[in-house]
Amino acid sequence: MKDSSSLLAELFAKFSGSDEVLDARELKQILNKVFKGTEFSTEECRTFVSLWDKSRNAVLDYAEFRELCDTLSEWQNMFFQYSDGPTGCVLVKQLRKCFKSIGKVNSIIS
Repeated sequence: MKDSSSLLAELFAKFSGSDEVLDARELKQILNKVFKGTEFSTEECRTFVSLWDKSRNAVLDYAEFRELCDTLSEWQNMFFQYSDGPTGCVLVKQLRKCFKSIGKVNSIIS
C-alpha cells in the first residue's frame, strides 16, 4: 500500500500534466479523490489556489499543493476529533474547542 506522500505525488503528476502545476479545475479533481466523502466546488478550489499560491501565478506547484493538503488534513482531523461521531456534526458546545484547536494549527503553519 502506498503512503499518502507517494499517493499525492502520483496524483499531482497525473493531473498537473507537462506544466507541473495545478489550476483550480485540476485541483478540484485531485481533492475530490484524496478527501473522499467531501465534494469540493470549483469556487472553493479557486479560493484555495489564491490562498496557497505563494508565487502568485494563479496555480499551485507541488510544494504549495502539499502544504494545502496537509492543512486540509489537519482541519479534517480536528473536525472529526470534536464531532459527535456517526452524524459527523460538531455540537455547539464543542465548536469553540474545535475552532481554538484549528487556530493553534493555523498559527503553527503560518
